[in-house]
Amino acid sequence: MCVWSGSICLAEHSLSRRVEMKQQVQPPQRQRNKGPKEPRGPGPFFFFGGRNGASIVVQYCESQGWQRIYDKTREDYKLKWCELKSSHNYYNFREGEQLVYQIPNNKVLTTKIGLLNSLREYDRVRSKVDHRQELRSNTTQLKNIYKIFREIY
Repeated sequence: MCVWSGSICLAEHSLSRRVEMKQQVQPPQRQRNKGPKEPRGPGPFFFFGGRNGASIVVQYCESQGWQRIYDKTREDYKLKWCELKSSHNYYNFREGEQLVYQIPNNKVLTTKIGLLNSLREYDRVRSKVDHRQELRSNTTQLKNIYKIFREIY
């Protein structure tokens, strides 16, 4: 079944787009079943586990000159981006030197909907605080005006 939009079949277009996106995030071709070639040298290195958001993160890191590693047991990364369902070994984590996009037992920031809800709540609270500060500022300004007015007259 095909739903047409102008001269384009939306079902086929959507399928071809999914295949295209999937191909973008696949690791390089495996060489003789040894896995992808691991980069060497000074780095910096990043690990990306999973496919959710891969095109954005991988493309950005590579544009910054970072090299992607595929071995999840390597510890010389600067950034490790994992799906929540995969675990990360925090015993070897070097605080201040490495970034890990995963907070144990916390889905508030590490899921898309959790992050979205947190940002919405932050915006709501911030607007209330800004409004209160504006009211306080106006009250202080009025007091200063009355004080000046009394001194003048």
